[in-house]
Parts: sequence; structure tokens; C-alpha cells
Amino acid sequence: MDAEIIRDLLQCKLNDEAKPIQLNEEDLAEGIIECELSAYAKVLSLKEEFISIQGVFLALSKACNCKDIRDWVRGENPLLHPFNQCIFWLQVRGLKEEFFTWNVANKLVVAFQGCEEVELRRTKCGLKFFRIKAVLNVGTPLRRLVNFQVRDEVGCGYLAYERLPNLCFKCGLLGHLIRQCPDLGVGADPRKEVVYGLCIKAPM
Repeated sequence: MDAEIIRDLLQCKLNDEAKPIQLNEEDLAEGIIECELSAYAKVLSLKEEFISIQGVFLALSKACNCKDIRDWVRGENPLLHPFNQCIFWLQVRGLKEEFFTWNVANKLVVAFQGCEEVELRRTKCGLKFFRIKAVLNVGTPLRRLVNFQVRDEVGCGYLAYERLPNLCFKCGLLGHLIRQCPDLGVGADPRKEVVYGLCIKAPM
């Protein structure tokens, strides 16, 4: 699934999105050692699903968290401020196993301006991904891809954003849906103008 997402993104000629982050062999050394000592296995299990009321309240409190809003500045007219920056948690998924090292994570901190935090996580099925907290410019299209280059080898990962609000799947801007996009021609079918896929939204 991840490989198909990355293949489709690379076919879109992403310009600035596809500029690779330069790595060296030392950045991958830890990941290569771990991969050489690893084996793949698939485990099936049955687990009873349940709903935690405390978990629901915790999720709601996080969703309504206002700590990321801009502080008040005396004498400034808030209506004249563009408010074009917002803090997001985003995930880097689909990388090869050897790319999941802390040296690579440090390169991500540099690549994403305003990056405040980087975590190395696993999905329920054991796949690794980086989780990044960064300040993004919401006045520009969301980035979809991140590339790493080690000599002649390229590692590609795709970006998935957590708790993503309304997103236009044509222009990649937040705040409106594709049927409301000003770039959509008169009489055009929105279904034929889709550029961004559902993979841009991180699974909860």
C-alpha cells in the first residue's frame, strides 16, 4: 500500500516537494544493523473491541486544545494579521526500514522549518514511521513527499497529516473543499480534478 502511494506521488512531478534530503552512510548505519538482525513475521490475533469513555473525553480535550493560537500583542489589530501559520502533527510513512534512525530524524528537523519535535513510532502491525510536530505555512499547498538521497540510492516517504481540517484535493490548500476551489473551471467535474489522495490524512 505505501509503495503504491509513493509511486503515484512520484509520477506527479512534485518540483520542490521532491528535492532530496542528503544523507550519508553513517545516518543509516543504525537502521541497517537493526534490519540485518531482524526477521519478518505475520501474527493474527482476535481482540475484543471496546469504547473507553475516558478515552473519548481525552480525545475531545486534545481536539479543542487552544495552546497553539497566537499570543495577543498590544497595539496590534488582529484583523490585519494573516494567521498563515499553524502547528501540525504529521507522519513520514513508507520509508525503507534502514532509514528509521535518529540521525535521519535529526535531518528531518532541519528540513522542516519550525520543527519542534520528532518521534519514532510503530503502527499496530509493526510498521515504523516518523511523527513530526512542526509549524507549517497554511497559505501554501501541503507538502506530500519527502526524499532522502544516499549516494545513488533514493529513499522516498509520503506525508500524512493528523486531524486535518477541510482540504482541497485539487490545489492542496486548507480552508475549502475541491468543489469550492477557485482553480476549478466552470462546469468541471471535481472527481476528475483530484491531485491529493486520501493518504494525506493520517489514520487515527
